[in-house]
Amino acid sequence: MIQLIPYCRSALWGGNRLKPLFAEAQDLPNLAEAWLFSVCPEQESLAEHTPLSDWLLAQGYHHLLSKLPLVKLLDTASLLSVQVHPNDEQAERLEGKPCGKSEMWYILHAQEGAYIYHNLECSKAEFLLALEQKQPTKALKKHYVKAGEVYMIPAGMVHALGGGITLLEIQQSSDTTYRLWDYERKDDAGNLRPLHIEKATEVLRPFREAEIQAFQYAEDAEKFSVTYHDALSNVSTIAKTPLFRVDICEVSENKPCTFSTPKHPLAIISLSDEGVAKNRNQTLALTFGATLCVLPQDGEVNVSGEGRFAVVSMPCTI
Repeated sequence: MIQLIPYCRSALWGGNRLKPLFAEAQDLPNLAEAWLFSVCPEQESLAEHTPLSDWLLAQGYHHLLSKLPLVKLLDTASLLSVQVHPNDEQAERLEGKPCGKSEMWYILHAQEGAYIYHNLECSKAEFLLALEQKQPTKALKKHYVKAGEVYMIPAGMVHALGGGITLLEIQQSSDTTYRLWDYERKDDAGNLRPLHIEKATEVLRPFREAEIQAFQYAEDAEKFSVTYHDALSNVSTIAKTPLFRVDICEVSENKPCTFSTPKHPLAIISLSDEGVAKNRNQTLALTFGATLCVLPQDGEVNVSGEGRFAVVSMPCTI
């Protein structure tokens, strides 16, 4: 197992809750996103100061790179743009990219009154009319959020994060985003950020609640490349999509969690400050945001301490 160094970037909407956690972010005006587990070109996390994709290639995982999940921490000080992402077929056809962008949010912190926009409130035609009138948020479902909630965003769903939220985002390994509305904000150079109305209009659609649930729990747990070696009372599976599985593990002094991966790399993300990860060769201290890549040859990994961590795994069939 190896601890990763994140790729950090600022944004117009970024906050500063995460900035003290990462030395790599200290020269940035804010820390909007920490890409904890990433093989996206030019936005990669590092393993032993080597881009994660190169490190995994050396371990024999060349066939997996485009299928690996992307895991981020996000911190918002203000609204993000109203946006949508393409699916795999659309990303290939419109952008020449190997995959689209379906994702999920796990809320870690939310200020009182913090909210998101999630899915259309109306038909596609009615939403586009609201967009034309520069009032697209009136045609979106508004949710006030709190820590511990999960929101699924399959490709094609219109969405926007509000300010005052810190979250863990798990998604396909893509940065393709089509902005529909950005509140006519200007960047530091005084320019409006570009919109992508034509492509966004092609890919967006309303989603029924049953579709969202079907995406969140699409696969059987045993089909994923993670094996737990303890009683599972302290492991909660919050998503089992066709693309990734996400488990939240609660540990305490008397209740550690032991796991391994039989086939594919795992991402382990610490969500507290008092954890320790051990296997037969290593002992690593875990603070909030610390991220490990675990391989099959690492054997059983035991996490102890006080708090929780996320385990992100891939389907064995990939």
